[in-house]
Amino acid sequence: MSIVIYEGLKLEVEPEVYKPAEDSFLIAENLEIKENDKVLELGTGSGLLSILAANKGASRIIATDISDKALKCARKNTEETGVEKKINFKKGNLFEP
Repeated sequence: MSIVIYEGLKLEVEPEVYKPAEDSFLIAENLEIKENDKVLELGTGSGLLSILAANKGASRIIATDISDKALKCARKNTEETGVEKKINFKKGNLFEP
């Protein structure tokens, strides 16, 4: 397991789960969320972007991933950061779920 820290958020990422990297951080830096926005994250991986969206005021977030391990990892990270009630996880490929 590896640890990723981004803007004070500490995420645990299992080896089989996509670890946030430059692409994730670029999106995170440009994530414009207004209070009560609804968000769809395709390929949530560790859950970083969904957590950031929840912290910025999104009222409802759907996070999808094709990997059971990624969904488990993201759920755990959202619980650890206290935003799990705002995020609904769905298994599937892209828009499928």
